[in-house]
Amino acid sequence: MMKKLLHLSNIIIIIIIIISTIVTAAEDATRHHEYLDEDGKFVLLWSYDEDEIEFETQVQTRGWLGLGLSPNGGMPGSDIVIGWVKDGQAYLTDRHATENSLPPEDESQDWELLFGYENDTHTVLRFKRKLQTCDVRDRVINKDTVRLLWAWNDEDPVEGSGPSGPRYHGTNRGTRSTMLLRTDVPETTLPDNVLTHDLTMSNFIIPAKQTTYWCQIVELPRLDRKHHLVMISPKITPGNEGMVHHMDFYLCYKPQNMTGIPPDHNGHDCADPNMPTDWNDCFMGGMLAAWAIGGLNFTMPEHVGYPIGEDGGIGYVMMQLHYDNPQMKEGVVDHSGITIHYTPRAERVRRRDPADKRHL
Repeated sequence: MMKKLLHLSNIIIIIIIIISTIVTAAEDATRHHEYLDEDGKFVLLWSYDEDEIEFETQVQTRGWLGLGLSPNGGMPGSDIVIGWVKDGQAYLTDRHATENSLPPEDESQDWELLFGYENDTHTVLRFKRKLQTCDVRDRVINKDTVRLLWAWNDEDPVEGSGPSGPRYHGTNRGTRSTMLLRTDVPETTLPDNVLTHDLTMSNFIIPAKQTTYWCQIVELPRLDRKHHLVMISPKITPGNEGMVHHMDFYLCYKPQNMTGIPPDHNGHDCADPNMPTDWNDCFMGGMLAAWAIGGLNFTMPEHVGYPIGEDGGIGYVMMQLHYDNPQMKEGVVDHSGITIHYTPRAERVRRRDPADKRHL
């Protein structure tokens, strides 16, 4: 009886170890993730160390999928991987593109397939390779911004190449800029008396055109004395991650005769001649913040803060948002922007600000 209990205990311990290993591997593979398309149908998850990078693609298709590293957003010169799952078997091919057509397979297959499966709606593939291989057709993966190509087709190929190879993706394709290798920044503990304020669009309906620059003026918090801005957090409307390309925030002086700004005003196309001329003066002021795709929280060093509230004339910010809408979607509502985190001037850890010349 004792031997059976010991045997059972050993089995349980082994199962726990196996489950822990699987969970840890899953957590590692999902350390970073992005939606590559506007509809959230192509999800990329990845992790890396000093030698290798590991990807997991989760795509809403039961056909083939492709992921590429491009030098400029186009196919020629791109390092591409194409894979699929057919009859329960996962396939992965390492390729390179020389023109806008099905990329041929590399002689050296440097991507290693870890596993793949499909369900009723999605195909999932996990694969890895070295950051720098010996293959001249493979692009080096470093800390530079990379242009990711993505594509899929709802049918599996019969063969890996030739007339029976992966069929044309049609409109299921796109490009997204990101940083695969990111510099880890240690978290900064914010002071207990930190305050927050949102600078966001007001339920703006994104125009059904490929690209839009939209300007809207929003109010800063009303402060009776100098405070320090210590952190900026992006606030992207869920589902719009693929459409909000970048955001700029300009400080505005608001003279008494400035065009009225009702709280529910949705702003203007930045290139529209009907935009109030005095709004253009905001471009001549200082910049409060900027954000672009892939950006995370921006935290000042513990001894630095950006001064706000010290000049009663600056109470407004002009937001300039760049939207990408290549599929010309209609009726997409957006209230993206940023959250600013700020503290009173008396806060001990904010000993310096960029405007204090005594520290220059």
